Amino acid sequence: MALISDVHGNLPAFEAVLADIQREGVDARWCLGDLVGYGAQPDECVALAAETCDLCLVGNHDLVVIGQLDIDEFSTNAALAAVWTQEHIASDSVRYLSALATRDDEFPVGLYHASPRDPVWEYVVSTGQARACMDEMAPRIGAVGHSHVALWFRRSGNGVSGDVVETIMASKSSGRSPARSNACMPARVARSAVASPAAAQRLSKMPVRRRIDPAEIPVSRANSSFPTIRSGTAAPVSIIRARTVMPLLE
Repeated sequence: MALISDVHGNLPAFEAVLADIQREGVDARWCLGDLVGYGAQPDECVALAAETCDLCLVGNHDLVVIGQLDIDEFSTNAALAAVWTQEHIASDSVRYLSALATRDDEFPVGLYHASPRDPVWEYVVSTGQARACMDEMAPRIGAVGHSHVALWFRRSGNGVSGDVVETIMASKSSGRSPARSNACMPARVARSAVASPAAAQRLSKMPVRRRIDPAEIPVSRANSSFPTIRSGTAAPVSIIRARTVMPLLE
């Protein structure tokens, strides 16, 4: 199984991830939402998801683009990107996104764009939040996206523990050494958005909101190994942040 989330209109990255998934070989591809927003190729990303993903959720950036969330709820950059995307996205892409849900509890792995408690907005970045989400979700294992931070949380006899999943990003074309990173933040909106009168008007009214810094995530970093997770009949024990390709079941 491959989990993908928060593509945000970044077609080259999406294609690279799907190529890696193809090389690995999986039985299913699940996308946890936010196909659009920020990046300049929303239609291409929506079409590629529709073609290649067995299941797709809708995220908050998708919802604002199709008019189901108030744009005033978004940060300045996100609102600017949303207005640009609204002005450029095709009607077929809007219809596809409008048919998607924010969660799916029908599988042994619960799927949520943001969290089991709030599948649209909540950022699960602490053990306390993870504990509350595990209490809410019916499936034993859950997968979430939204924050762009790769994490895992697990409940055991000692309570809830978690850690950041370290990832390695390498640029073959540049010849540089691989860089280690714990987060993949979205790129800025395309330059053409700045010239949009509607975007400029929205921008002047947007409150400035603070971004989440991965360094501030209050989880233990003592053990960076990914946990072995087995399905079974027990209380919910694990929440896993989706990021490109991530193993869920042994």
